[in-house]
Amino acid sequence: MPWLNEAVKLLEEGIGTIVEIDTICKKTFGIGMGPFELMNVTGIPIALHAQKTLEAFGTSYKVSALLVEQVKKKLNWNIPAARTQIINEDIERKVVLRMTGVVFFICSQILEEGVCSATDLNKGAKIGLKWRKGPVDLMIKAGTKEVEQIVDTYARQYGVKPPIVSSDLWKQEFILINKIGGHAILTFN
Repeated sequence: MPWLNEAVKLLEEGIGTIVEIDTICKKTFGIGMGPFELMNVTGIPIALHAQKTLEAFGTSYKVSALLVEQVKKKLNWNIPAARTQIINEDIERKVVLRMTGVVFFICSQILEEGVCSATDLNKGAKIGLKWRKGPVDLMIKAGTKEVEQIVDTYARQYGVKPPIVSSDLWKQEFILINKIGGHAILTFN
């Protein structure tokens, strides 16, 4: 939900159009639908309600005023049918930084707090959200230094303390071994 909310904030701030943000997100995260397309399919009121429940976690989770307005209008986001366009490199850089920022920030919080494993976090995004690459895969690809920089930039934007970024927390286990007496149970994760 914060990923959807951040997309609306980018639109609200005039950083990109709906088409630009959706297109950049599809490319960056290897997904079939951008955040605005996804909200149109799942329901914009659901995005608002879910995000409202997260506001207690800090200023970075605050609901976008534009998201509230859109729900009041009872309309889907206006996404033009013909969406082929060349995207300005500066806009792409800003959108990528903010959208990876929200993902890396939240995933780092989840891993730091031990909410779930890196394997589970990745699996949730791949299965539940249909991402080709999970957030941990994206962080590994970017590298610790880049992820730290992106998370710090995102945290500064909202005046919050950044979570710990550690590649030690990104380790994924695909085969789990549970030893019981003289037997072992192997679980392919």
